[in-house]
Amino acid sequence: MYGKVPQDAVDLRRYVEQVEQYSRQSLGTSLFTGELYCRLAAFLSREDDFVDAKVKVTAHLIQSLASDGKPDGSSHSKEWSFVSCFNMADLPGLAKQLFPEGPSQLARKDCLLCHPAIVFIQGYQLPQCLKSLGHMFKINPLFYQRHMEYFLPSTPSRLFDTPVLPSDTLNIIRLRIVTIGDRGDNSWGSPSQIDNLRAMGQSDMVEYVHRLRRQDGLEAGNSVVRAFNVHSAQYFSIEQDITVTVQSSKSGGWALLVWTDFGDGLACGPRGPWHPKTSGRRSEKMFLPHIRHFPIDVMTGTVTANSTSSRSGANSPSSFDQSGLLLAEGYGETLDPALLKVDSFYAMSELFHHSASSICQLLNVIQSIIDDCTGYKLSKSPSHSLANLAYHLDILNRLENGLCENLLALKGHESAKWPKNYKNSPDGEANAQAAINGKLDLLIVDFEKLISRVESLSARCRGGMSICMSSASIEESQRAIKQARQIELLTWFAFLYIPLSFTTSFFGMNVQSFGTGNVSLKNWFAVSIPLVAVSYLVLILARLQRVRAWIKVKFERVRGCFESTFGI
Repeated sequence: MYGKVPQDAVDLRRYVEQVEQYSRQSLGTSLFTGELYCRLAAFLSREDDFVDAKVKVTAHLIQSLASDGKPDGSSHSKEWSFVSCFNMADLPGLAKQLFPEGPSQLARKDCLLCHPAIVFIQGYQLPQCLKSLGHMFKINPLFYQRHMEYFLPSTPSRLFDTPVLPSDTLNIIRLRIVTIGDRGDNSWGSPSQIDNLRAMGQSDMVEYVHRLRRQDGLEAGNSVVRAFNVHSAQYFSIEQDITVTVQSSKSGGWALLVWTDFGDGLACGPRGPWHPKTSGRRSEKMFLPHIRHFPIDVMTGTVTANSTSSRSGANSPSSFDQSGLLLAEGYGETLDPALLKVDSFYAMSELFHHSASSICQLLNVIQSIIDDCTGYKLSKSPSHSLANLAYHLDILNRLENGLCENLLALKGHESAKWPKNYKNSPDGEANAQAAINGKLDLLIVDFEKLISRVESLSARCRGGMSICMSSASIEESQRAIKQARQIELLTWFAFLYIPLSFTTSFFGMNVQSFGTGNVSLKNWFAVSIPLVAVSYLVLILARLQRVRAWIKVKFERVRGCFESTFGI
């Protein structure tokens, strides 16, 4: 596999052996058991590697390019170098640019990074790519485990290992990206239609995850979806993750490793519930873009992010286009390269903002659904509103957990010891630190606002569900009252026919008119009429007692009001 790479294959194998060795530590032999890493070790140990295997890796090298004497008029490009890797043979070229001593020295523990770099791992990757990157950057296997735990086959016994303690993943951060989808149906749909869409979506998602774990139709670079939500007959959403870690060097260089679920686009890979069910013609626009406003310099009125990705001109528009597909190539347009060099956590700020923007867009959709299921509109279909609110409450709870983790990471980035060196800033240590802290403070405000919105929407969901259940109780009480009135009417008839049935059974076989006895029919009437009258008299007296009790209660209430008013 590595015949073209000037490094020893034994050193590459050593990274996998370390994971395997830890995964074999059992409960009876070590306090730190490695059962959690068994599936990851098995995945990395696959031997189907070959040199021209497909990879999808994009690297941004933050360096000074002005020394070549060829200024191009763009200050941004002088600080930035862009490298894309599409197969295994491209990775040694990336290593040559990152490590001054060459790929052959990667096995050394003190191998130094030339300069800061942001490396994007896009979509699903084959074991050979992960092994090479793990060996190159000395990646903590927990980074791979956390990102792949969703589609790695589950262990024989569930370990309940997530969520983890913040102290266990100080330098590993997971961000959730949400993309809204539009089916092209402008109607909200009937309750039964939405229920069917959700049931089919859940079934299709289970099948999709099953195919991911079997790697059926899955290729390197394919995008991965972690959750699918149906909000209405028109709108749905998909959730994808970005997992980030950092590896530092004694030389001051660092590599920010960003593994995203965004790869080639959802048109490739296993089929999921976001694919159209029919082959009929539909609108080309299926996924909505993430709304991110351009940062404008108020003094000059110029847009600071003015570059576009090469991807937009290379490919024709597709119904499966997503904003996240351009994240790797277009990353850093709003970041200051001078600040990137001195603080690795600042390099993540655009990822945080991208996640916050997508979640804000989802909350806007959920808010419109809640508005339609609460208030006056709730009376149209309380049962459907209850199901809708409960469905979205689960989504909000899941979002809140992730947002709280991200906010904790933002507030605790100092204690996490992310690589930073403000002394190398051309603007001075104080100015650089103030600018970075100001950027992070804005992100903290954004995430606090998102958490506040999630809590507010969750409270509205719970309130609406409570109203729905109260409305259902009221409707049930009204039906019970109506049924009681019908039973009361039946009781009146019973007080008529029960005495008549008694006298009929007593005199019926002995009435002279029927030729079976010598009793006159007049005697039957003489007995039946008083008996029925007595029965109704008993019923009326019982009702009068209730009436008198009601009058007494009202009288006592009026007398109490009179005495409290006039003091008599």
